[in-house]
Amino acid sequence: MGPLKKAEHFLLKNQLEDYICDANKVISFKLVRDEKDFFDDEAVFRPDMAHQLFGDSETIFGYKGLNVQMYYSAANLNTYINVTYSEKIDPSNFDGVHVIVLKDLPIRLYTCSLIPY
Repeated sequence: MGPLKKAEHFLLKNQLEDYICDANKVISFKLVRDEKDFFDDEAVFRPDMAHQLFGDSETIFGYKGLNVQMYYSAANLNTYINVTYSEKIDPSNFDGVHVIVLKDLPIRLYTCSLIPY
């Protein structure tokens, strides 16, 4: 690999590293018993481990400024999922965090809308 190729490789690697998020820092959970719990920021907790969904590196690729909120209803464990980010790479290059997070949840048990929640 020539010097120009090495420089291009280095620049591309650095650009892509900006799109790697620590899953343990960007995912938050909340158990919601009543309406006030939904808005209680102190009820939020983060996972200690995320390797079950995101592999040994526990990273999520494809986003800058990623925030994944997963709120569970205490009554029936219905799940509200909210994913926000500041920037996302071309979706044709990866499945996206929704696919990974939702793959094991039955379709009737989650929503991305607050209305039915």
